[in-house]
Amino acid sequence: MVKLTPEQKIAKLTVPPALKNLRSAFKRSEVYIVGGSVRDALLNRKPNDIDFVVRNITYAKLADYLNARGIAQFAGRRFGVIKYFPRGSKVSYDVALPRLEHSLYLKGGYRDFAIHTDPRLKIEEDLKRRDFTINALAWHIFDKKLIDPSGGIDDLASRLIRAVGDPDTRFKEDYSRLLRALRISIQLNFTIEPTTWQIVRSNISHLNDSVLPRESVASELVKMFTTNPTESVDMLDLSGALRILIPEALGMKNCQQSVKDHSEGTVWDHARLSLEAFNQPEFKKLFPNFKPDAELYFATWLHDIGKVNTYKKEYHRDGHTFTFWHHDKVGAIIANNIASRLKLSSANSQIIPASLAWLVRYHLLRFGAKTMDMIVIEQFLSNPRLPGKKLLVLMFADCWASLPKSKRSHWEGVSILIKRLKLIKQRGYSGNRAKHLLSGEEIMEHLGVPSGPKVGYLLAQLREKQLNGQIKTRDSALTFLKKQPT
Repeated sequence: MVKLTPEQKIAKLTVPPALKNLRSAFKRSEVYIVGGSVRDALLNRKPNDIDFVVRNITYAKLADYLNARGIAQFAGRRFGVIKYFPRGSKVSYDVALPRLEHSLYLKGGYRDFAIHTDPRLKIEEDLKRRDFTINALAWHIFDKKLIDPSGGIDDLASRLIRAVGDPDTRFKEDYSRLLRALRISIQLNFTIEPTTWQIVRSNISHLNDSVLPRESVASELVKMFTTNPTESVDMLDLSGALRILIPEALGMKNCQQSVKDHSEGTVWDHARLSLEAFNQPEFKKLFPNFKPDAELYFATWLHDIGKVNTYKKEYHRDGHTFTFWHHDKVGAIIANNIASRLKLSSANSQIIPASLAWLVRYHLLRFGAKTMDMIVIEQFLSNPRLPGKKLLVLMFADCWASLPKSKRSHWEGVSILIKRLKLIKQRGYSGNRAKHLLSGEEIMEHLGVPSGPKVGYLLAQLREKQLNGQIKTRDSALTFLKKQPT
C-alpha cells in the first residue's frame, strides 16, 4: 500500500469549484481548509464536513460571489460565516472570514464574546482562538501549505488532546469545551494531555452553570454516546462530569445484586456490561444492519437505575437475596427526569424523554413470553408509534449482560419474542400493522352489540386469532364472532 504524504491526504478533500477559482476574480484572495476536516484528513478519517476560511475579500463581496455560483446563506453574520450550497448540490460548506474572539467575563457561556472579523487578519491569529491544537490547523489550497501555529501536528503524532494556549482560559471561555475534550478523546482514541486533563477536572462543576446552554451539553452527550457508549460512561465518571450531570447513576455503583442471577456484580457493572452487548457477534447475527442510536444506548445504560431506589435485602433459610420490586416503573420516572433536565431531545431529537422512559419501563417484557398473547407482542413490538425494535434490542442487551452463577440461559424470553414477532410479520406485518379484518362499527352492525367495552373485547379476541393465523378472512371472522356470547 502506498503511504500518502500529509499534503496528499489533505488534497483528497473536496473543494467546491467556486473556492478553487476564487483567485480568478480576486487576485489577492487566500482560501484555507481549517479545523477538524484537516485533522481528520491527516488521520485518514472521513470528515463530517469541510470548513473554509477566506482572506483578503470582504464579507459582502464573498457573499455576492458565492450567490452567483449557488446559494449563500448567512449562517452567522456576527461571526462572518456563510453556509454555501454549490449550484446543483445538496452538500453545504461553511465559509468564514478570519476572526478574533475575546471573552469579556470568562464565565464559560460563549455569550459574552467580543468578536472581531477582519478579512486581512492572518490565518495564524484565527487559529490561535480555537479550542485544541489538533483543531487549530489550516491548509492553504493555493500555496499547498500546512499552517500549524500551536503544535497540532506533533500532538496528532502523539495522539494527544491539548488546549490551545492557557487551558484554564480556554475552558472558561466556553465550558462546553470540557465535554468536547472528552468527546474528541473518545472519537479519536486520544489521551487528554495531563495539564489539560487537570484543568478539565478542576472546572467540571461548571457544567451546571446557568450560562452554559443545556442544548450544548445535550449535543456533546449525544455525540459521545453515539461514538462509544461504554467509553462515554467511563470518561464521564473519571472526569467527574457524571457527578455533576447525572448523579442518579452513581447510586448503581454500590447497588448489589444476587450472585445467582448476576454474577457480573453490581447494577453499575451490569449496566456497563450491557452496553458491550452491541459489539458482540450474537447481536450482529440477531439484528443484522441494525444501528443503535443514542436513545437506545441511554436506555440500555439506565434500564436498571430504578433498582437503586427499590433495593431490599431479604433473608431466607438458604441465605439472603435482593429484590427490586417495580424498579422498571421507578426507573422510567428517573430516566424521564434525566432526559428532560438535560434537554437531550434538543440534540437532533435523538432522545425523546417519553420514549426513553417507555423503553426503561418495559424492559422486563420478556418475562412471560411463553404465555403472552400475540396481541400484546404486536402492541409493544410491531406498533409503528412505539420504538418496539429498540425495546427488543434492549432486552437482548439486558440478557447478554446477566451472568447467572448457574450458567443457565437468560435468553429464552427474548428468543421466543423474536420467533413470535416473525410470525406476526409473516401474517401481514410489513412496516405497518396488519389490517384488521373487521372494524368496531362492523361488529356492532353485524352482532347488534351497542358501543362499549364489549366491542373492544371482541376486537381483541378477533385480533388474537388473526395474529395466531387461526382466522384469515372476513367471513371466518364473522363466523367466529357470532359464536361468542354477547
